[in-house]
Amino acid sequence: MAPDTERAAVTRLGQRLDILLCAVSAPPTDEAGGLCVDNDGDTAAAAAAAPTTAANRGLLAAAAALAAGDPLPALSHPLVVAALAAAVAGTSTAGGGAAAPADAAAAFWSAQLPVYVGALALLATFVRDNWTGPPLSPAVPDDVRLAGAADAVVAAAMAGRGTFLPAPAVEGPLPLSTGTGTRDPSGESGWVDLSADGEDVVRGVVRLGALSVARTALAWLLDGGGRGSRRYSGSGSDSGSGSGGGGGGGGTTAAGGRGAPLPPLEFPFPLAPWWAARAAGLQAGLLRGPAPSLLRAVVAGMERVLGVGAVLRPSRAGLLTDAAEGGVYGETTVEQPDRNGSGEDDALLPDLTFSEDDASSNGDDGSGASSLVGNGGSGNHNDSGGGGGDHSDSGGGGAPSAPAASTVAWLAAAAPDVLAMLWIEASHAARQVYDAEAAAAAIAAAANALRVRVRLSGALGVRTKYQVRSLAQLTAVVLRRDPAGGVPPNAVGGPPVDSSAATAPAAAMPPPDGDWPLPADVPLDDTDLLGYARLDGNGGADEPPADDAVASIEAAEAAAENAAAAAAASATAGGDAETTAARLAGLSPWVAGGALSPVEQAVVLSVGVAAASAAAGTDSMAVGERAAFAARVAAEASSAGGEASSMVLAHALLVRSDGEAARGRFQERVLAQTAAVADFVADPMAGSPPAARSAAAAERRRLAWASGLPLSWAVRLAHAQVLGRLGMVRSAMVILEALDFVDELIDCHTLLGESAVAEGLVRTRLASADGGDPRATAARPRLLCVLGDVTRSPLCYELAWRESAGRCARAQRALAAVATTDRRYGDAARHWEAALGVNALSPDGWFSLGVAHLSPGGGGPLAAARAFTRVVQQAPDHGQAWNNLGRALVECGPGLGPGGGSGSRDAAALSAMREAAKRLRDAPEVWDNVVTLAVRTGDTEALIGALDALMDLSGAAGVRGSALRAAADQVVARAAAAVADPRGGPPRDDGGGRGRTEASVAAARLCERLLRTLRTATGLVSSMAGVWDALAALHEGTPGGSVSAALEARRKALVATLATDANWVREATAWRRAAAYALRWAAAAVVHGEGGALAAAAGQLTSMLTQTAERWGPGGAAAESEGRVGIHAWAELSDARDLVLAELPDDARRRFRGGAGGDPTAAERGAPGGAG
Repeated sequence: MAPDTERAAVTRLGQRLDILLCAVSAPPTDEAGGLCVDNDGDTAAAAAAAPTTAANRGLLAAAAALAAGDPLPALSHPLVVAALAAAVAGTSTAGGGAAAPADAAAAFWSAQLPVYVGALALLATFVRDNWTGPPLSPAVPDDVRLAGAADAVVAAAMAGRGTFLPAPAVEGPLPLSTGTGTRDPSGESGWVDLSADGEDVVRGVVRLGALSVARTALAWLLDGGGRGSRRYSGSGSDSGSGSGGGGGGGGTTAAGGRGAPLPPLEFPFPLAPWWAARAAGLQAGLLRGPAPSLLRAVVAGMERVLGVGAVLRPSRAGLLTDAAEGGVYGETTVEQPDRNGSGEDDALLPDLTFSEDDASSNGDDGSGASSLVGNGGSGNHNDSGGGGGDHSDSGGGGAPSAPAASTVAWLAAAAPDVLAMLWIEASHAARQVYDAEAAAAAIAAAANALRVRVRLSGALGVRTKYQVRSLAQLTAVVLRRDPAGGVPPNAVGGPPVDSSAATAPAAAMPPPDGDWPLPADVPLDDTDLLGYARLDGNGGADEPPADDAVASIEAAEAAAENAAAAAAASATAGGDAETTAARLAGLSPWVAGGALSPVEQAVVLSVGVAAASAAAGTDSMAVGERAAFAARVAAEASSAGGEASSMVLAHALLVRSDGEAARGRFQERVLAQTAAVADFVADPMAGSPPAARSAAAAERRRLAWASGLPLSWAVRLAHAQVLGRLGMVRSAMVILEALDFVDELIDCHTLLGESAVAEGLVRTRLASADGGDPRATAARPRLLCVLGDVTRSPLCYELAWRESAGRCARAQRALAAVATTDRRYGDAARHWEAALGVNALSPDGWFSLGVAHLSPGGGGPLAAARAFTRVVQQAPDHGQAWNNLGRALVECGPGLGPGGGSGSRDAAALSAMREAAKRLRDAPEVWDNVVTLAVRTGDTEALIGALDALMDLSGAAGVRGSALRAAADQVVARAAAAVADPRGGPPRDDGGGRGRTEASVAAARLCERLLRTLRTATGLVSSMAGVWDALAALHEGTPGGSVSAALEARRKALVATLATDANWVREATAWRRAAAYALRWAAAAVVHGEGGALAAAAGQLTSMLTQTAERWGPGGAAAESEGRVGIHAWAELSDARDLVLAELPDDARRRFRGGAGGDPTAAERGAPGGAG
């Protein structure tokens, strides 16, 4: 047979297997027989793909059983055991070190397929025990057999590896033994150290060896295993992925954005990188903190399928750079921070620019993530129709590579549900690397793959039992594209069809009836609150939102979308009816959706989670939006005819509980709900039939990664935290002890005043860790750190650092905290740098390092700016970090630009402060920082926005008179420049028929905006001279200003000064200030020229001169040395009075003859220290 035909046959078979193993729906029982059927009628290809031996046919049957939820046939297959052992050893199954089979079919059946099926079977066993459930139970014979088979495979694959600790031998006869060493499935199987980047694996996790072997086998397969081809750099190694050392699987492009895209993989499993990413994500979920190396592996696997830049934009690739690649400060152009306060600004802010918009400048709510993009530009994710979206990033990397593009196109045509799941998981990965923009784009691609649109809408409804008046309620709606132009399946009025059927292979049957347990949705037990939004039009008062209420909303939304599309088509067609009709015929209209499929529910929930992560700061509106999406998913589980995913529903219930955690009347439901989800994943279902348990395990596993539900230990920890928050510390301690969370357990003992008990507990654990058991000795560094916390001895932390061979980041963090307490900030900075050298993905660590550098003895403001830059890259919503970054940039002084010239860093500092203000909206001091820097840099838009925010936040206390005057001066300067510069842009019609330049229009817009701000300020406080002074300057200096309004503002500014400062008659500075305002009023009166205004100004000036003549006039009491300022002001005011008098008629001037005369004004009589 020709090699090309043979390769095409096995490739087609591998693609069918991939779809089968990733499908959302369950496969039919005879799927193994239909896998090799060629639907295109190519008999040669069918013959090449057909298994020729009983062992090969058994492999296909094992794959089908694995897809149905039973991994035992795969783990019991002799080819699988041998292939996995060879993969872990780094050789092919053709013999130790021998050449790989020459033909594609032999390599497929002898190496690739056994390794692939075996690795996924081990993953399924691990996932069931540590995540989805039902966990393997010693009371169920099938579970005992499965546990024994898994342990035997792991032991055979890891034999001879020093990092592996086999399971203890079982003494006596084994019930239900399969002859492979079957043991209690609830006990711990073979152990391997999977810690990475200085982060420990949580205790209580079983079958670590299964995860390790699966990761190693998948890495071997991706690196060319079984084909004798070269190994691709960055796709993982045995030690990195198998023994947990470095995590492996990084990928050159994902790790640092360097190198060319990877070449096509020449094996028939295009989704194998996806499974490798899933396995890396599982290992990352076992650690106590984030691990950059594992996140790199997740990103690399996803992007091998979706294309470079689909998960981690190349401009942000340095985010996951760890100490081994770029030093503690990542990929900067300098090796260490410049402690002398100099350096180029583009080296100061790696991978970072700031967003140009300011929420306060236009009055919006400011929600949305900041733009954190690289020098190459922001990522532009261009999603297309039903293909899931090809992501292109203008910062580099461009469109996906050809293999990725072909894989995405294949999935879009063959299994859109699988493609949607892939994009959902890409969104979860993007959130893990703190990229809310990429996460939102991935979710949009998932919706495009399913041809749906998910959005928030509003509807009238109530949330209390006795509420009479309906109010607007947030509601999540889902619209579908009509594929046929008529009433689509699952739409309102259309035939009910399972939308997930397209994901199954050609021979697939409809999914089972979904008879598996779901997590309990705990109702709210309250006398008044409903616990949900009951929309108008629902039936009973005790029912959640009904299908008909949501459907009516969706129908209205769909009609609006279709009307907008019709209007757009008519506009682009120039009004031609025939062209418009042709354009509309090419569009699929939006229709209201019916019941949501499980993967569509995952999309809905992910949209809510992504929207909450993109919100700036602690936005209560974001909490409400996320709750609306979670409520839609929960409602699907209770709706008639709905098909719920148990994992998606479990995460939705946890999301709802998280939003209710701060509401006092919901605490009982939060506690019960977290307990219900924890019990759901921990329930072994021992009393259920074996088929039901397998079906439940398979159903949970299919959408486990897409659901975003944390691992079971994290769910139990969340429940313990709820218990502790409600004061039930003892109950929380029971869970913490079962999880072996020593740190939190010690904190509970300390909280209860049991310090002696806490110390005894730690010393007992340390004593048991002095033996030769690797499981115990691996925990010694962390136990030593806990002992240091209890005894407050830094020696414990130093010993932990030495015993871990410089890998215990917790020890350095503790030493940094001790140094900070002792005010040894230089030592604290060095300890933080050591901790971040082990694991650089720590926003809190970078923040503490920046604070240490800003403190006396630290590295200085430039080093602090670099540290705070890393914080905002990793945690864009960290408002304090943005604020401190702005402060550090100001303290840096002038910097060196790319051309070598010096310049102020105030503009960058202002950008950072504006980002801080978005996230710390209720902090007046942050807005004051924005005001100061906006005045300094001349950024009028930012200045006016900050002044508006201060007044909205603090009322009269937020009015800043001097800043308002600075804003007026900036607007006047802009207006003057627009008038003087004829190149200010093309003329525009301003609405009145007059042509104005772009610059003049912009200046007029700024003037109107500042005028509104000044009116607000004068309404809040009328006794601040600076406010009236700014108003007068604006009227005087801009075209169209009112001379009379300027004159009145000048008068009020003087009145405010005299009324609020009691020392203007005696104190030189106060007198000088009052005289300045009087001079401005006099000048305005002369410009106005009206007799009454001139007389009032002359009287005011004469009165002030009379009251101060004894101190500041000629021969006054003030000495020349102490009163020079006051004397000079008196002389200027006297000259101004003479100019005003010169403008008066003779009869009015007689009142002021001899340089005196005039009566005190009402303001002077009422002012402290004024005339009586």
